[in-house]
Amino acid sequence: MGANTLIGATLTDVRIRGTHLGYVNLAGAELKDVIFEGCEIDSLDLRGAKLEAVTFIDSRVDELNVAGSTLSAMDLSGARLRTLVGIESLRGAIIGHSQLVDLAPLLAAQLGLEVRPDAATDGDG
Repeated sequence: MGANTLIGATLTDVRIRGTHLGYVNLAGAELKDVIFEGCEIDSLDLRGAKLEAVTFIDSRVDELNVAGSTLSAMDLSGARLRTLVGIESLRGAIIGHSQLVDLAPLLAAQLGLEVRPDAATDGDG
């Protein structure tokens, strides 16, 4: 499916399976008990959305925008994320350990942390 604009939509108890979606605009939408399973999504715009129990299972999302969204038990652990916009709105999300490692530079930047390479050790302990 190409571009889908569902601004302000309400989706409840929906399972989207094995679909390739281009650009999906769900800005301001309300999603509850929605599952994306085996999906390939080029761009998913969830700005200002209310998301409850939204789950990604074995899915790829090239660009996810959750800026200004409210998340409750949103499970991103089954999503391969390339770009994430709105990292400050991730409160309430569930992620996997490897995703945390991948997101570390974005989290550091959001917090204003400067990350420097570890000092070389010379073996003196």
